[in-house]
Amino acid sequence: MKLTKIVALIGATLVCSASTYANGDGPHSVIKVYVASGDPGATLAAGTTVLHSSEVSCPKNLTSCTLALSAMDQICTIDGTINNFRVIVSVDSVNVDEGAGGGTGYDPCDTRSWIGNVSVGPGRHKVVLSTDILISDPSATQQNWSVNYTVTTP
Repeated sequence: MKLTKIVALIGATLVCSASTYANGDGPHSVIKVYVASGDPGATLAAGTTVLHSSEVSCPKNLTSCTLALSAMDQICTIDGTINNFRVIVSVDSVNVDEGAGGGTGYDPCDTRSWIGNVSVGPGRHKVVLSTDILISDPSATQQNWSVNYTVTTP
């Protein structure tokens, strides 16, 4: 029972302390925050691997919402060479942008972070975090990943 109260208090504090963001379009009010993370340690092949899928909602009484999206992805290899990979976030099966990527990484792991915003209409929307490995490495493993999807108005 006490843990439930603490979690509710932390969630309430998060929403209250982060209730508005200023930008060129004016303030944004937080409607809901979705947070997830993992560390599967699974072997990866070349191509796209879905790490996490979430369903987020923009209230039906609004004309639009802004999704403030952030993601982190870590890949490791036994031989210490991380070849090209990208962190990709899509909303309703459309990539938000080309993803965060680059050349050869660090020894033995490489971590990429990604942020982006997208406007959506009212209703439910599927947000997907994926890793895209461009060059196959038989020892590549998926390590830590995390997402933070914040639904705001407008």
